[in-house]
Formats: sequence, structure tokens, C-alpha cells
Amino acid sequence: MFYKILAILAYPFVSLLYPTKIIGKDNMPKGKAIVLCNHYSMADVVVIADRIFTKGMHMLAKEELFKNRIVAWFLKKCGGIPINREGIDIKALKEVIGLLQKDKKVVIFPEGTRNKSGSEQMLPLKHGSAMFAIKTKSPVVPMLFYRKPRLFRKNYLIIGKPYELEEFYGYRGSDLNEKSTEVIKTKFDELRIELNEIVEGKGK
Repeated sequence: MFYKILAILAYPFVSLLYPTKIIGKDNMPKGKAIVLCNHYSMADVVVIADRIFTKGMHMLAKEELFKNRIVAWFLKKCGGIPINREGIDIKALKEVIGLLQKDKKVVIFPEGTRNKSGSEQMLPLKHGSAMFAIKTKSPVVPMLFYRKPRLFRKNYLIIGKPYELEEFYGYRGSDLNEKSTEVIKTKFDELRIELNEIVEGKGK
């Protein structure tokens, strides 16, 4: 209820401050999914939460954001899941897997940090997203912001078609992480081409 009320109250302000055209919203599947998105700034989180997940959201966030008790309370109320980016965080892994097993969606920024340069090219992807998708046999939903969100500047967010990493179910090769993550990268590259064509066709 807290999240829903907050989303309703914030919607007009978010729409005004960060006007974002959502493309492919029907591609978001029902039930569990690993939702992956590029990451430019905290504004990304605000737009995703208020425009895509209006009824509730679960999202991985660096544990440093949870050091303040009040901030930690707020983030957890909004579905934030703290994760230690320096090593294997067993608690976070169990929480994400548990949510997926309950047919929930989890949003992850696979770059692991913000792309402060604002470039179109994504930073190297971390392996965790592929691991979650394979272990829980969950569909992956790629999303891309056209450019870094800025106040009052029109932007675009495309939601790609879901896919599964079925070819890696039961795969035992030592190169599992590299190969499965490369598939995710390829899907992002394809989605970037699609998004650019749409935006350029409409005019920036």
C-alpha cells in the first residue's frame, strides 16, 4: 500500500520532470522475470518505478545506500534489496531467488554501477543476472533508456521482448558465466539498434 500511494502521488511530478515515452510496454510478461536495464543515474530508478511498476517493485541496490536507517527503511518499503557488490552476497542471492520462485519480478542493473559518461555503449555486464535467470529458469526482459535522463528533456525507454537462456539450463561448462552473459549483451545490442531506429524515425 505504501508503494502504491507513493507511486500515485509521484506520477505527475515524475512525468513533468522526466518526460519519458515508454515503448513496448506490452512486452512485459505476467509472472516472474529478470528485468534488466541500462543505468545512467538515480532518475532511472524513479522513472522505472513510477512508469513501469506502479503497483510494486523489487530491485537490487548497492548496500551502501542502506547505511542510514531512515533511508534503508524507505528503500525496503519500495522493494529495494541490498547487495554487496564486492563479493558473493549469499543473503541477497537467496532473497532474489526466493522472489522469483514466488513468481515475482526483480529489476537489476547488470552493469553494476552507473554509466556516468552517459554513453550509448553499456559498461561490461556482471554475471549475476544470467546466473539468476538460469538457476530459476526465469525469462529475461531487457530495457533500455535512449539517453541519460535530464530534467524536462524528453526521453525514451524501450521494453524488449522476453527471452530465456534455455540453452544453458543444465550446462556445466566452466565458461557458463561468460557465454550466458554474452547472450544478454547481444540482446541489448539488438534492442539498442531497434530503439535508435524508432527514435531517429520520430526525430529527437
